[in-house]
Amino acid sequence: MIAVGRLQMRAKLSDLEFKSRPKEDEPQMESTPISKTRSPGLELDIRGRRVEEGLSELTTFIDQAFLSQMPWVRIIHGKGTGKLRTAVRKSLKNNQHIAAIEEGKDGEGGAGVTVVKFHDS
Repeated sequence: MIAVGRLQMRAKLSDLEFKSRPKEDEPQMESTPISKTRSPGLELDIRGRRVEEGLSELTTFIDQAFLSQMPWVRIIHGKGTGKLRTAVRKSLKNNQHIAAIEEGKDGEGGAGVTVVKFHDS
């Protein structure tokens, strides 16, 4: 996790590049550990959204949920044509902070819901 002011982003160590050490007269940046952030809630409802819009909201929500150290969240994408559900699940499978994803149980919305479980941080 890289934090510059209020901007935070994830990057792989292999994506980072070491430039050079600052000169003695240049001010040095201090690093501070990222603390637990405010919870975004247990659910994200993106039913009826276009795929691009839904994935944008999903990314923000997942980042906030992980940073707030939530153990799991529920994504409500609906059943519809299945395009949004497929895109959501594909996106979630590529996230390194997610331990498991599963379809909602019958009482949770079934195929219209995806439950996301995070790795312990």
